[in-house]
Amino acid sequence: MRPLRKVLGPSVLLLAGAIGYGEYVLWPYISSQVGLTLVWLALIGILTQYFLNMEIERYSLATGETAVTGFSRLW
Repeated sequence: MRPLRKVLGPSVLLLAGAIGYGEYVLWPYISSQVGLTLVWLALIGILTQYFLNMEIERYSLATGETAVTGFSRLW
């Protein structure tokens, strides 16, 4: 079994790439300017993107095609 620190490093980078850098760069700046009143928006954005990315990943694994292909067939 691999040590936790060797697994945690790459997974944090993949998570940051999958979710996007806006939540990690823009939202802390906004919350530092207006206080903690808008942090709940960042939490909603991060959770929404996480679940969307997980469902797109599951769709790709189940069907063997990309989400863009599935959406183009739907529309």
